Amino acid sequence: MVASKPLPVSVHVRLPDRVSELVVSWLDIDVQTLRTAAPWRTFLSYKGQRHYSGSFWSATENGLVLYESRLELARLLFANFDRSVRGIVAQPFLLETEDRRPAPATRAGLPTAHRLRSNRRAVEARG
Repeated sequence: MVASKPLPVSVHVRLPDRVSELVVSWLDIDVQTLRTAAPWRTFLSYKGQRHYSGSFWSATENGLVLYESRLELARLLFANFDRSVRGIVAQPFLLETEDRRPAPATRAGLPTAHRLRSNRRAVEARG
């Protein structure tokens, strides 16, 4: 199997003022920028929603951290009690690959599997 060439990847970060946006290469983004980033997404509640989102008060952060699912809430609970965790940030960035391959048809605007694989390769390449 031939190793695939790494894709150009950019990170979109919303700065603490929640208005300004920073776009940086995935390889050049520093942890401090992500640490101070405002959440990229916010979550709305509505009657009949199919997932469980909300906010969790974190002792690590001494404040609220947003979560989108019960799985994220469970991970937040583990992280909150792990003494090696120095900070928790909710959805701090949007990761975007420049995948030029033709995309298969999507259903209801959901991300296609090949786009998710591209993002996974980018994250694994950085470590």
